[in-house]
Amino acid sequence: MKQSIFKYILGRSKALIFPILLSVFILCTDIRYLESGSMAPTLPTGSLVITSAFIKPHIGSVCAYTHNGIIVVHRIIAESKNGYIFKGDANNTTDPIAIKASDILGTMIIGIPPLFKF
Repeated sequence: MKQSIFKYILGRSKALIFPILLSVFILCTDIRYLESGSMAPTLPTGSLVITSAFIKPHIGSVCAYTHNGIIVVHRIIAESKNGYIFKGDANNTTDPIAIKASDILGTMIIGIPPLFKF
């Protein structure tokens, strides 16, 4: 009898794992639409970027950050005493200021290029 109860509970818990993980993923991520080509060719204009605030940024990460109320999605290319140095893959120069970790909204989990252009 005990073994059948154990199997029943184990079977039920497996069925709950996927919905719980999906809920955590949905609640802990943001989806951003890229309006510029500053991250091309990696992420062309019109790409969707899924970010998570729970992934620690590091050099090479693509992150979304906010500066003066504008959300920017660029790559971290260096770290300084003032914060992270960002640059768009298609840009010739780095972003004008170092970004503090507290201004980073999330690190990219996946980038989805546009399927077609309008």
